[in-house]
Amino acid sequence: MTMELDWERLNAIFSPRQDILDGIKRCAETPGKVALFNEIASHIHTKLAENGEPETKRRKVQAGPTTNGSTNGASSAGNPADGPILLQVKEISVSVPQRKKFELCFTRDFLYARLPGTTTPIQAMTYAWSDIEFAFYLPVPEKTQVQHNYVLFPRGSTTPPKSGPVTIEPLVFTVPATAPKEGTIGGSEAGSAAAVSDTFKGLFHWAFNRRLRAAGSDVHIVASDPNKFHSMVRQPHRPNEKAVHVGAFRGSKDGYLFFLESGILWGFKKPLIFIPLKRIAAMSYTNILQITFNVVIEVFPEEEGDANDEYEFGMVDQQDYGGIDDYVKRNGLQDRSMAEQRKGKLQLAENKGKRGADGDAANGAGDGMTELERAALGEDMDDDDEDEEDYAPGSDDGSGGSGESSDEDDEDEDDDDDVDDDAGDDDEGDGEGDEEVGAASCVMNASTTMLLSEKHKYNFLTVDAQIRRLIVVVFSILALFLFGAPSISTTSTAVLSSLAQQQQQQQQQRDKTHPAPATTTTMSSIRRAAPMVFTPSGRHTATVIFIHGLGDSGHGWADAVQQWQGRNKLNEVKFILPHAPAIPITMNAGYQMPGWFDIKSIDTLSHAAGTAPDEDAAGIELSRAYIYSLVQAEVAAGISSDRIVLGGFSQGGAMSIFAGLTAPFKLGGIVGLSSWLLLSRTFKDRVPAEGLNRDTPVFMGHGDRDPLVLYPLAQASEKKLTELGYKVTFKTYP
Repeated sequence: MTMELDWERLNAIFSPRQDILDGIKRCAETPGKVALFNEIASHIHTKLAENGEPETKRRKVQAGPTTNGSTNGASSAGNPADGPILLQVKEISVSVPQRKKFELCFTRDFLYARLPGTTTPIQAMTYAWSDIEFAFYLPVPEKTQVQHNYVLFPRGSTTPPKSGPVTIEPLVFTVPATAPKEGTIGGSEAGSAAAVSDTFKGLFHWAFNRRLRAAGSDVHIVASDPNKFHSMVRQPHRPNEKAVHVGAFRGSKDGYLFFLESGILWGFKKPLIFIPLKRIAAMSYTNILQITFNVVIEVFPEEEGDANDEYEFGMVDQQDYGGIDDYVKRNGLQDRSMAEQRKGKLQLAENKGKRGADGDAANGAGDGMTELERAALGEDMDDDDEDEEDYAPGSDDGSGGSGESSDEDDEDEDDDDDVDDDAGDDDEGDGEGDEEVGAASCVMNASTTMLLSEKHKYNFLTVDAQIRRLIVVVFSILALFLFGAPSISTTSTAVLSSLAQQQQQQQQQRDKTHPAPATTTTMSSIRRAAPMVFTPSGRHTATVIFIHGLGDSGHGWADAVQQWQGRNKLNEVKFILPHAPAIPITMNAGYQMPGWFDIKSIDTLSHAAGTAPDEDAAGIELSRAYIYSLVQAEVAAGISSDRIVLGGFSQGGAMSIFAGLTAPFKLGGIVGLSSWLLLSRTFKDRVPAEGLNRDTPVFMGHGDRDPLVLYPLAQASEKKLTELGYKVTFKTYP
């Protein structure tokens, strides 16, 4: 008979160290080595039993004393397996620390998990009742069938260690909304438990409260309450229920934030984080984009004298800003979004990514990484755990387990047909294409941003077929401008060159008269990456210059162009996607991000046209001069200016409208998506006397629930332009 490794004992000893277990598996290639490993495991197991403490408990005591001052002796009550089992619940799907089905056993002093058919507790899943610091009962997000996770945090496990291996982890297991199956409950208290076992919730709430109170603990189970906090994002799986979680990313790992009465929890993938309210020094918002923003939680250190810690969670939906901000104010948490200490931070990895090839990423303070990047470095530490066998919470109803994610069905073939059909409709000019756009209002309401990272990409073209259809419509509008606009004589290259020189001279004169503060970007100090250029496959007869929004880059719209060109559409059109330079954004605490001009306050995007305070006129004019230089280069290459379309999104759309309508040359068309009119108080005075673009077609598209560039601002902008005699087509997307 072949000798085998004693995996039950090895797992019990080394379960926190998967690397050791993997090494043993690789090296146990001969019967002699197998016997040696088994002898080592037996020796360690015997020593642990003699010491009367599980390994994880001993490590925790070495790391520092407990803080509850408990003297009931539960933490040193001996081997957990020696105590009689008061309650046993079988077939429980655990996701943390290990992803497998276990039996949960309740004794007087301990809660532990064990494999079915065994009597040995799993050392990494053994918890003294007196060590449990926090307990939660939370719904599992994105499940058709209702499921909940119980989350227990022992002391020392609420946040991951700054260095070194994880020595103790919380316990997370999933229960359905049904009653336990017959025969799954045992132990000396099974009879009493039967009276409260109509649901798993009734059973476990009763059991946990009973054992915690018996251990002298005042910990109570905290549940989410939609009346105190709920997300504004509609749940696709259970649309009639309010979601009590907020989707977010930490590094490149997706998860969920729960804003609870006792603190903020991040789950349900390792490492879980719980930050009690009493430890939160401040909360702030960074990387504010059109559809997302980041939440930064500053946490008081555990040891006096240490610096505060920061935990950063990215890609939070803008729809949830109001609810999160209410939570901050209701709990008296200080909002430090405008704190001086946040100025000068390096740009987040989600906005740098591969497009930061000029080496700026190497110039950060310390390790040059944000909290999100540091989290990403450890993202693979537990990936192997995700696929452990026998783990299937919710398998009875097919809804999957906690913390799992499933891939979307591949609909590329259907999407391709839809795109072709929509393009044809738009070219013919009937109303069906507009109905397709209305179905895709998510782009105009929440807008479309592509975030690039060295670790991952969020590509809006892969998210939804409706978004793809809208992109087709946008470029169909551009095509209409290019091939339907009347031909008017083009301003010569000399005029364009003179204009660029004039803009530079004006800026230099302003710099001399009013020296710019340190945070202001001047013409001489600006650094620009070369724009992305997509050359036409046919003879070049027209050009589209499309300008991205705040925090994005030209890369964010590259896939749309590539998809269009891949279908052999507009083969004679050259596409230019410029990149904004990284500049300090006052609205975002001086944080540097790609922008065409500074935004002083979020109120700038909330006022009706003509009343916005303190616009960055100098920055706007600088970007206008740069856009004109792109037009100048195209004219020099032989393309008439009335065969050039300026288009853009959000900040880029605002620049397109402003630069296009004030240009001293005739354009083929102007497109502004989720945009507004810049410098509206003095706009009329900035238009050349010739008014060459008075008849140029202008298209403005806006969602009536846009959370950042508010709909009334777009309406007021369109009204003002119409009153000034411009031909504006304004499309509202509900």
